[in-house]
Amino acid sequence: MKTSSLFFLFVGLFSLTLFSACGNDDDSDDATPNSRITIDGVDYELTKGFLESDEGFDPDTFDAFVYLAGDGISADQGGDFTGRGPFVVLSFVTSAEDALPNGTYTVVDETFDGAGAVVDADFSMDLEVGLDDALIGTTVTVSGTDTAKEITLNFTRQNGSSGSLNFVGALQLLD
Repeated sequence: MKTSSLFFLFVGLFSLTLFSACGNDDDSDDATPNSRITIDGVDYELTKGFLESDEGFDPDTFDAFVYLAGDGISADQGGDFTGRGPFVVLSFVTSAEDALPNGTYTVVDETFDGAGAVVDADFSMDLEVGLDDALIGTTVTVSGTDTAKEITLNFTRQNGSSGSLNFVGALQLLD
């Protein structure tokens, strides 16, 4: 009888230890950066990024378009977007084809063409990012690796609203 009581006590203590150890696993996500755009104090989550590259106007330059979107928006390989949610487009001039090199991009030195940001956009209606959505006076910082690119900027929109953007993640290449 003594052996079975000790066995049950051991099993009970062991299972209590397992449940205690597993309870902390859910908190590990708090350490990862939150990709979002904030406009007038309201946060919108950005969950995916895309990169499209075309030949630039000047020799040996490329126009790199970065599209950042929330969960509700998806893209096919041709760059057609569908769905509804937050959406940001950034336009760069680079010397690298199919890549976004790290650095600081500004409108003044002509490495940053411009940007736009819309929220709750419905892309099933072939939405265009309008003039009121344009970001002005913007400097963009790009760092990280291809699998964890970080893009940050503070901005004012043409319509007078202001905000910030922080994106960390991979940029899927579009054809």
